[in-house]
Amino acid sequence: MAFRPSLEALLHLRQALERQEEQKLARISRSVVRLRAELEHLDSEFAENQRHWRSDLGSGNLATALHFGVTCAAALREAHKRLRQALQEAERQRKEQLELYRAARQRREVLASLVARQRAAYEERQAHRQQQALDEMHLFRLLALGAEPTRPED
Repeated sequence: MAFRPSLEALLHLRQALERQEEQKLARISRSVVRLRAELEHLDSEFAENQRHWRSDLGSGNLATALHFGVTCAAALREAHKRLRQALQEAERQRKEQLELYRAARQRREVLASLVARQRAAYEERQAHRQQQALDEMHLFRLLALGAEPTRPED
């Protein structure tokens, strides 16, 4: 009789669900990394823009340079604000997804433990049956040879 625990199919399902939650977590984590990189790029772009703006102030039309500098700074600040909000939302989603992943992993681990205990109990029963069969064969052999079976001393 082969080992066929009834929980094995459920364990495979739990493993698939855990992988799915892990993949969602990885996707959200990549999004967080991407947003952080975009924010850093925007910060460096803002600094570069400020340097150009300051150099342009001394080279000619002051009103145009001021207007351009203020307009660029406002646009970059707005983009920075949107990216910061997106990053905060992504980090919130990542934290939420991490909890979902941990819960899925815990459910899978509990079920895996149950399956392992079920397998160990099955193997113990099998070993007991095999030993019992060996004992019976030995007993039949002794009976066939005409020897009197003896009981072990306690």
